[in-house]
Amino acid sequence: LLLSVRGMDCPSCASKLTRALLTLPSISDVKVNMFTNTATLRYTEGLAFPPDIARRATTLTGFTCAVLEEQARGERNRTMRIAVSSDDGSWEKGLPSGASVRRATRERTQTILELEYDADVVQPRAVLASLSPWGGTFLPSPKPTASAQAAKELHTLLLRTAVSAALCIPVLVLAWAPLPAHPRAYGGCSLALTTLIQVYAGAPIYSSALRALFLQRLLDMDALVALSSGTAYAFSVAAYAAQLADAPFSTSFFETPALLLTLVTLGRLISALARRRATAALDGVRGLQAESVEFVDVRTGTVVVLAAELVHRKDVLRVGAGCVVPTDGVVTSGASFVDEASITGESAPVEKGVGARLTAGTLNVSAVLDMRVERVPADNTIADIGRLVAQVQDSRLRVQDLADRVAGWLAPFILVAAAVVFAVWVAVGVCVRGEGARVAGIAALRYAIAVLVVSCPCALVLCVPMVVVISAAVAAKEGVLFKSATAVQHVGGAEIAVFDKTGTLTTGKLTVVESHIEDDASLSVILGLVSGSQHPVAQALAKHLASNLAGTEAVILSDWKSIPGQGIEARHGNVRVRGGSPSWLGNEDHPTLRAMRERALTLFAVTAGHHLVAAFGLSDTVRPSARDAITLLRRQGCDVYIVSGDTQPSVDALASALDVSRDHAIGGCLPDGKLERVRRLQGQRKDATVLFIGDGTNDCLALAQADVGVSLSSGTDVALSAADVVVLDLDGGADLARALRVVSDVSRGAVRRIKANFAWAVVYNVLAVLLAAGVFVHVRIAPEYAGLGEVVSVVPVVLIAWSMWVLRK
Repeated sequence: LLLSVRGMDCPSCASKLTRALLTLPSISDVKVNMFTNTATLRYTEGLAFPPDIARRATTLTGFTCAVLEEQARGERNRTMRIAVSSDDGSWEKGLPSGASVRRATRERTQTILELEYDADVVQPRAVLASLSPWGGTFLPSPKPTASAQAAKELHTLLLRTAVSAALCIPVLVLAWAPLPAHPRAYGGCSLALTTLIQVYAGAPIYSSALRALFLQRLLDMDALVALSSGTAYAFSVAAYAAQLADAPFSTSFFETPALLLTLVTLGRLISALARRRATAALDGVRGLQAESVEFVDVRTGTVVVLAAELVHRKDVLRVGAGCVVPTDGVVTSGASFVDEASITGESAPVEKGVGARLTAGTLNVSAVLDMRVERVPADNTIADIGRLVAQVQDSRLRVQDLADRVAGWLAPFILVAAAVVFAVWVAVGVCVRGEGARVAGIAALRYAIAVLVVSCPCALVLCVPMVVVISAAVAAKEGVLFKSATAVQHVGGAEIAVFDKTGTLTTGKLTVVESHIEDDASLSVILGLVSGSQHPVAQALAKHLASNLAGTEAVILSDWKSIPGQGIEARHGNVRVRGGSPSWLGNEDHPTLRAMRERALTLFAVTAGHHLVAAFGLSDTVRPSARDAITLLRRQGCDVYIVSGDTQPSVDALASALDVSRDHAIGGCLPDGKLERVRRLQGQRKDATVLFIGDGTNDCLALAQADVGVSLSSGTDVALSAADVVVLDLDGGADLARALRVVSDVSRGAVRRIKANFAWAVVYNVLAVLLAAGVFVHVRIAPEYAGLGEVVSVVPVVLIAWSMWVLRK
């Protein structure tokens, strides 16, 4: 369940909402994102209901919570909105299989249907066409409102701060300026202005504190601010009333609660602005997503403008010069240069012709291109980046949990400390200075108020996530996507790096350089065997056969299946046909294969039954940036290994070319073998961080097992889902050295900033409390200035985190 949350104006509000949600039945896995003002959670249907969850959370916290989206676990259905003229429900009968109505809302003369459909069963234009008898009209889905909501809340905080400041300034002038003595008149004006500040700026704080205290049994910093401000205000009102009654016992200090609330509100405005700026990268990514496309009707050649949500796979779209590519696909006609800087960070435009891949969000620079859609906009590269950036914002580090626990205990500790400070200063005033109890009590009260307000958990709560979010955004601008906060923390400290070979250290663009075919009649069977595989070797072989043996048609085989790390097998009539590594086929000692192996070629053998019918030798080219990548990691103190499913001679040849020692180059590794190799390295050096860099299905186990897995985005979906860091490699030519440098620099810079922020947050709170308590006697923080604590504590945290944008490391 995804909830929108309005009213979180302080970083510690996230933990308050989390606690509130966890008190509800069956709620688990709560993640509150204070940057996007959303909350995600899991619940059990029947034990909890989304509207009730939102309503109860609103009651407990005072935040305005609303349901944005709900989805069953594992469900990947898509939604769309269609308006129909009928309201009798007859349209349900016309819906195709795989589509259903989630919600129907009557608005004036039409009914708005929120439909859910399985994209594997039915396409959106088919759903729309099925409702045409009822006047079905497509309505664009509402865009995420996080940015608009955050802007609205910033405006509210800005207005509250400005009004509070405008009311506070006259109070300060009346209290501190050398004016003629009119205490009753000045006191009346100050009372009126401070009361307005208490009502307007203080009401949200008082409300939040009371809800937390009585509904959640929680003492938070809002309670301390409310207690200190309320105490100072009540004392000043009592003192002014006594003055009017000609029985004065003390001067009033309305400037204290007025300035205190104004400065606290200013601090929360700065904190909210910082959080908003930190998420600007996510808004920029989402802004690249096209809302409409130019659809080419291949039957008539006409071009019409179509909503992006109605695009199907295999559609042909037109991309004009100067237009953003609407989604991922392949060029079918035309040639142009495409600027991919928005996705990869590389500034030089890339030439694209027929067959070249296009990526959503890139800019077509010079000429018109037609493209065939491979991924619909809801599931394209831009959508992937948006999901990964949001995923990082939701993830947490262990040190953040520690910071939250410390912040949670801070309020009770400060309350006790304030009581102790009050008692100590009363004793000092009476016993040491010989003051009366009333004078000593008033002075002690001012010390206690300062202690209550000056401490600030916001710096503790914000010091880790602010750095992580900005670091992930900086890396995303450079074409590197972190999938978790843990990856941001650990990848820069890797001590062992394990590389896959094909597609990682090499380009993965294999070519057939040698072939031995026993029977030409078997070629059509071999073509049928390899045509359905996504493995680079099989794809290279299929391309070779199709281009060099024109007219050969692939035979359709039965029981086709791919065996990761081994090869492919199928049946041709009653004969089992297998193709793959010679060791799997059991014929690695065949003279032909032995001779090809000695030339360090990648081998693909084909057998029919137990007889070898063909053998192919393929070669790959070393990725140009591979040597620089290995050199970079060595300079950082990493031991470098190569593991591959390829033959040992091939791996040895690559290791020699890249100056990797032979005992660190291991060939013939199946997926389990790569997994075991990573485990062994982790066992040998238990405190070392093991980094695995790969891109294929064979790598998914090793990627998941490694402390940090790095995958190239040109790799398979399985590898990407197992990786912790994704390097965008749109055309297979990514600069691996540059990407790893970005990964390392961002990670190390993030760790340094987290340590600096955490240290500052701790030092500030300790020093500020000591100053407010009067420990240094002649140097102290007056209660009216204690509200500056939120500004003074948060601003350095924000500046340290933002420095990542400038330094990039």
